[in-house]
Amino acid sequence: MDSEGMIYWSDASTSYDLARTVVYLLGGATGRLIQTDPRTNTSTVLMKNLHFPNGVQLVKDQQSIFVSETARSRVWRYYLKGERQGESEILLDGLPGLPDNIRPNGKGGYYVALCVYRDVENPSIGDIFGDMPLIRKLILRIHGIFDFALTLLAKVTSLSSPMERIRFYIGHFGPVGEFSKSTGKVIIVEITENGKIVRTLQNDKSEIRGISEVSVGSEFTYFGSFYDAKLWRIKNKILNKK
Repeated sequence: MDSEGMIYWSDASTSYDLARTVVYLLGGATGRLIQTDPRTNTSTVLMKNLHFPNGVQLVKDQQSIFVSETARSRVWRYYLKGERQGESEILLDGLPGLPDNIRPNGKGGYYVALCVYRDVENPSIGDIFGDMPLIRKLILRIHGIFDFALTLLAKVTSLSSPMERIRFYIGHFGPVGEFSKSTGKVIIVEITENGKIVRTLQNDKSEIRGISEVSVGSEFTYFGSFYDAKLWRIKNKILNKK
């Protein structure tokens, strides 16, 4: 929310719900960055045709806003005010992971949490199937059949809760999704307001995984996960030690 009370948020898809992450990543780019005015109860689409937009963060001077485009491993900047009002540009591209939330680092810059690691040896689902439209279409059609069947079973039986859990599991790539969450590095990219990478925080030797957000407190910096119901923390003086 900005100083005028405007709320900014991302809509990952105009067609599908959270249970269909497989469609978010392999389907079309229908996501949006939206501005909502709670005083008039109206919303304005600022950006559209984004591929799984996720984290949103206002820049300190509130002249622009960052939004992660998770499926494309990049971060956009949209100008809210000033000479470039209404324009957008890619701030970061080709990141070594899928960007999630963006948060202030307490030093004038920002932390970009990469919730899933990717490189040549550990490609993301988008990397693997990005240039295979027919395979993507086949996967989506098979997923659609399973999703329809599970939704129907949930409606006509007393097993709605188990069916929803199975639907969610399949929609998140099933065992493939579980494997991707449990392997690879944790990477958090620290950037300046202009998108310059200052450093990266990395870990591949502990149970930490799926980091989706970083929050800086007065004494500790906290790390949250989209996968684990846990919080990790580190003292600021250790984190910022040169």
